[in-house]
Amino acid sequence: MSTSTVSPTEYIPRHKFPLLDTDPHFKRVIKYMRSTDLAAWLGFTAAVPGLLYAWDLSDRIPVRHIKTQPRFYGLGTWLGFCGGFLMAYERSANRFLGWAENEREQKMQHEEFTQIARSGRPIWGESTLQPWIQTVAHHNSQFAHMKFSTIPWFNFVNHPYHGVDVSKYYEDAKVWRQESGIED
Repeated sequence: MSTSTVSPTEYIPRHKFPLLDTDPHFKRVIKYMRSTDLAAWLGFTAAVPGLLYAWDLSDRIPVRHIKTQPRFYGLGTWLGFCGGFLMAYERSANRFLGWAENEREQKMQHEEFTQIARSGRPIWGESTLQPWIQTVAHHNSQFAHMKFSTIPWFNFVNHPYHGVDVSKYYEDAKVWRQESGIED
């Protein structure tokens, strides 16, 4: 029998890089992509039709003499583009979970969240959805980037369930407002 007081569904990071977000919004994942992610996306996009071409060249049936039709290269490019995007998205999303080196993302998030807190807006954005729908959206999209082989699913909903404490940004913003003379 377990004596743990931690909920079985609560995510406890056990990685050497800090957790930034357990359910990052689609826009944030795209905005935080690195040039290496974009290069991997481009490489994957080019590799699929390149492999089709290599396969066409290596076809050793002498009677056939039929080359691959251009529409198949177009289809291969489209599949490579989609697969490359999913791979780049997953690489970027893994940094939010602390599964890969994320120092750059930490700095970007700190600057972004500090600006949002200073302006007095909610860190995770405002949502017009009911709270229970936000919870459902969170449960559907958390770790969804790990299930792209089943169905590509992204977080397009602003909700407060991200697994990190953002109170430090509001405290920093309060100190900043006091130092700036905006607030007493």
